[in-house]
Amino acid sequence: MHTLLLAFANSETDPLSSLREEDDKVHIALSERVARNDFRLVREQYATRDKLVTLLQQYQQDLCLFWYSGHAGRDRLETEDGAARSDGLAALLASCPNLKLVGLNGCSTADQVETLLNRGIPIVIATSAPVGDQVAMQFSAAFFNELSKNHRPVREAFDKALDAARVYGCIEVVSRGLDIDDSLDSNTPIWALRYSEKNADLVDNWRLPENVPSIPVNEYLNNVLSLLYEEQLKDTGQEGAPTDIMLKRLPFTISEPIRKLLAPRDNSGQLFYDQPSPDRFRMLLYAYQCLVNLLVFTLMSQLWREKVMGRQLEDIRSFTDDFRGWLFADLREESRRSLWLLLKKLAAIFEAEQIPPFFQALPQALARMEDPDNKISLDFLENQLAIGNTVPPPRATALCDETEQHLAVLLYNFGFLANYSLMSVKDISVLNYMHTPAPDYEHKIVKLQQQMTSLEERPEYADSPLKTAAVLLRCYNNTDDKLYLSPFFIDENAYTRTPKANLRYIAAFDKTNRYFHFRQVSKPEDLLRIEKKQINPLAKIRGETGGENDYYPLIYGQFSAYCEQVFGKKLDEL
Repeated sequence: MHTLLLAFANSETDPLSSLREEDDKVHIALSERVARNDFRLVREQYATRDKLVTLLQQYQQDLCLFWYSGHAGRDRLETEDGAARSDGLAALLASCPNLKLVGLNGCSTADQVETLLNRGIPIVIATSAPVGDQVAMQFSAAFFNELSKNHRPVREAFDKALDAARVYGCIEVVSRGLDIDDSLDSNTPIWALRYSEKNADLVDNWRLPENVPSIPVNEYLNNVLSLLYEEQLKDTGQEGAPTDIMLKRLPFTISEPIRKLLAPRDNSGQLFYDQPSPDRFRMLLYAYQCLVNLLVFTLMSQLWREKVMGRQLEDIRSFTDDFRGWLFADLREESRRSLWLLLKKLAAIFEAEQIPPFFQALPQALARMEDPDNKISLDFLENQLAIGNTVPPPRATALCDETEQHLAVLLYNFGFLANYSLMSVKDISVLNYMHTPAPDYEHKIVKLQQQMTSLEERPEYADSPLKTAAVLLRCYNNTDDKLYLSPFFIDENAYTRTPKANLRYIAAFDKTNRYFHFRQVSKPEDLLRIEKKQINPLAKIRGETGGENDYYPLIYGQFSAYCEQVFGKKLDEL
């Protein structure tokens, strides 16, 4: 088991009045994690040279952190029975293969750092000048509190501990590296965080070990998909596993993150999400975010259709600020932003204007979310999404099971979405022969659904044209009822005439620089910036275009038309 060794040594002739208090505070900070079997704590309150040698040899294979507090000098630690030479201790510590951090919380221990780093110790915390007893106690207690209770990595915990220690004494941070600044005022207590270049990432990533219990993964997601199949699709005669059928039926923006969560890992070396991890935690929240986004973008698209059809919307003025606040929001916050409040505002507008929503079952589903049991799940997902990027990795891993449960509740309550499909209309050809009374329109369509083979074009004929390069939402039971979701969803490849679909959704619009940011549904880390290309006259003469993003005018034109028709203002005037 991972082991932390804490050694405290006092002096009869020069006692440290705060040492026992430091010992107690550090123990309290670690005790809850010890009780959870995250790690073993070896607490040596009266360290001698013999005890240090014995303990370092006994826990050699398991030791991950060693911390000393007491009197110290440039080349020694003062134990209860005399000076322990730093070169000997460095040799013993270097023989511990899993040791990540050594802390020397005593006076002027910085000269020992180079010896420890050269011996292969990844991270060392030391002081480069005399340090006051009370200040040292506060630094140590704050450091372990941040490491243990707040699950922070070493660098963050170190910085927080410095802030706490500043309350009790003057602290200056020394720049990282092996060299110690000998010109420092000897009366200024200074801690230094040191590490070798190859361990730079470890400083930002290493945390105290956490024992994550073995929990069945995807049990709730598989159960809810099977339950939805039994309730909605069992009598349709479709062949295959219920989970696979449901993934094909759900709109791609929802089924894709769920597919990633369910996909079993192989030896390809790709990133998988089928085990508890921070990546799985984020993908679970992303799946929730995708569900809410689809509902919001559908209602916003329907507003456009209602206005185009001539409906007067009295309550739409109150929605202008909400729309502006969403579209022009800081892109850096998009990954943790929920549109749930926007969904509620839109639903209220539809109810006030007596407009039946495109999703006929949406009002009932929203009403169910007010039930206490369902609201618990909603509140949990909303809270976790808001802080998702700041949750420490061990905590995120531990939250995977609970997050999956609550996501399954939301998916069940909005299970009616399995009755709707998305498709990309890529191009249209007009078939108008001499012998036919009216033209036919051949649409090149990509149906967006989960399948083993790649998505390919297929023709679809109709007596009236669909919109070109648009993402279309249709009901399985009534294909005549359709809704265009562009420009909130776009198929990037529809603009480049590429057969395979590449579905993206709007993340933000930078009004100052006039950039559109679209996130890829399948790869949420893939962010596309669509901007207006500047083409010089010579390039125009040569027939060169603005590059891969030369469809900017189409995107900008659609958003401008939306704002002008729905809000009565152009995009630049919002």
